[in-house]
Amino acid sequence: MRSDKEPFDSRWICMDDGGEFGDTGSGAGGMVAVKRCSGSCDEKRLEKTLVVDPAVWHRTDSSTMYADVNGEDDGGQRVARVAMIHVHDGTGVVVQLTGPPDQKATMQKLINEIRRRT
Repeated sequence: MRSDKEPFDSRWICMDDGGEFGDTGSGAGGMVAVKRCSGSCDEKRLEKTLVVDPAVWHRTDSSTMYADVNGEDDGGQRVARVAMIHVHDGTGVVVQLTGPPDQKATMQKLINEIRRRT
């Protein structure tokens, strides 16, 4: 599903409905968003748009930050969350995916592919 909801220029909400995630029958899901910035993108401002503790972010290269968190959702179910912020040529790409811990490797592959293509 695509949206123009602020603070992004474009945002896509996605879900793997073929997977099993607790009692809901849904798989991993999340958001891929793009923000065009006048001047340079402020990674810290983009970081605040995601549900990830600032302390877990680490830099993977000069233009990319990555976060990896394991925990529980509001219903007490175990979840894994991976996120990325990549800033290049005045555009910020933001990705946040959440799902069952056994789908974490797949979510990381998806983030790596988005990073590779941007």
